[in-house]
Amino acid sequence: MNPSRLLDGWSRGDHRLYWPTWFTVVQLAACGSAAEVLAVRIDTREPSADELARLPASVFEQDAP
Repeated sequence: MNPSRLLDGWSRGDHRLYWPTWFTVVQLAACGSAAEVLAVRIDTREPSADELARLPASVFEQDAP
């Protein structure tokens, strides 16, 4: 599936993406070519304070509404 379409569906509420899946898909959606996808390096990390405040609770908690 196209990462941008997956994020669009998440934005509409069609499905949930949990951290770190959400973070990974965002990084892949930023790639403009297959070569960029193959070259991308995604370092795992905890969400920032901004992300915790900005993103819905469902990204961080499976039982969130």
